[in-house]
Amino acid sequence: MPKKQKINILWFRNDLRIRDSRSLFKISHEKLPFLAVYIFDETFYTDTHHGFRKIGKFRAKFLLETVLDLEKSLDQKNIPFLKKFGRTEEIFKQISGHFEIENIFCQREWTKEETETENQVRQITPSAKWIRSYSQLLLETDFVYDKLNRIPLLFTTFRQKIEKDFKIRSEFDSEHLIYGGEILSPRPESDHISMKTLGFDDFENNSSTAFPFSGGETEGWRR
Repeated sequence: MPKKQKINILWFRNDLRIRDSRSLFKISHEKLPFLAVYIFDETFYTDTHHGFRKIGKFRAKFLLETVLDLEKSLDQKNIPFLKKFGRTEEIFKQISGHFEIENIFCQREWTKEETETENQVRQITPSAKWIRSYSQLLLETDFVYDKLNRIPLLFTTFRQKIEKDFKIRSEFDSEHLIYGGEILSPRPESDHISMKTLGFDDFENNSSTAFPFSGGETEGWRR
């Protein structure tokens, strides 16, 4: 049996951008080749026991546009990207069948469903090291911890204690990276994802909508 290629994983979850991406910046400075991954978890697109889906058609369309824009941006940087539809733990099991996953880089989450999914992935990849980053916060967690013994009950008190020495960190220069790592073998193949895949008919937004926005980092910067 041939030896599996060692790789790192860049797991995109709620941080669907390349600009100022701490995880992308960190993983690009590693010696191992890496694979960027996004998974449309099927449990969010099927009816729950309450009789409705966790994600409706408007959010699904926005999210699909965002992931397709991310795919285009990563392709311009020669970064291999895998987008799949299915259960997250099963997709990681498939990846583990082809590669030896050394490290998993991702945004740190703390809400119930995200942490449950992460724990499932940990069981699939018990030997992988996790490098998680807070990239969704305006304030650095270490900065807040250094300034406060505990979080005040009132926001005004919190703001007054923080804003005296508050500094905005510099961006992580992940936007201008070009991937030149080792070619992955075998080359993973993405699923063709459409609204139909997610369980919806495609549609056009009403011309009088109050939210005429398309998904994606590119569209976000245009706004």
